[in-house]
Amino acid sequence: MEPYFRGVEADGMDRYGIGTSALVKSGKEMLDAIRRFRERHDAQLPLAAHDCLAAFAPDFDGASGIGGVMFVLTALASFRGQFEYAIADTTSEAQVLTERAFTHLNRSIVADGAVRTKWRDALAKGETECEKLGAVHLLLHGIWAFKTSAEGERTDLVLAEPLIVDANVRRASTGLVLTEWKVVRSEKELSSQLQQALEQARRYAAGILAGFEVADVRYLVLVSENHLAVEDIDESGVHYRVINVVANPKPPSK
Repeated sequence: MEPYFRGVEADGMDRYGIGTSALVKSGKEMLDAIRRFRERHDAQLPLAAHDCLAAFAPDFDGASGIGGVMFVLTALASFRGQFEYAIADTTSEAQVLTERAFTHLNRSIVADGAVRTKWRDALAKGETECEKLGAVHLLLHGIWAFKTSAEGERTDLVLAEPLIVDANVRRASTGLVLTEWKVVRSEKELSSQLQQALEQARRYAAGILAGFEVADVRYLVLVSENHLAVEDIDESGVHYRVINVVANPKPPSK
């Protein structure tokens, strides 16, 4: 029979005295790292990921030999599968909710005169007013939107101060998304405003909050009076979703 792995025979004998002990030691170190991660980020994680971490409490202290190695590796592999699923499920949901929020916003502007007036006023006042109004609308759909500061840190769109992602933010929303808002008053401004939004989104350098933040999609939101022809941008593994919020759309027949 072939060796189970180099240095350890199929009958469980460790010829060199290092194979099984090294693997068990590595497993214990990984478990300690998982516990430290939970201590630092527990309040920032979505509920599913929080519950997965809370439930993972194996006792590796008595693990030894092939049996101990199998127990350690199986426990870690099982945890990894569950935790990755919890994270992926949450971020996918956050992306769907974000798309729904922007679709709802544009259709509300068409259907509701009061909403249309509010966005026309925001467009007249400028970028800051638009991003505040947009952030509040996204939160109605369970999305906490933020922008990046000159230092690459998260900034609250409504309060214009550093965003601290605490338990209150986590309880109030499904996910966190980076948005950069720009006002485009004419088609001549489209290219320059889009480029400015892209450059600001690029400078985002804060650590990604696993399982809570949409990491590989960023939103460049262009607010204009009429429809603009825009396309998404893919760059360095990041998808920049370009959204046009139309504050005073023409009737569909035109």
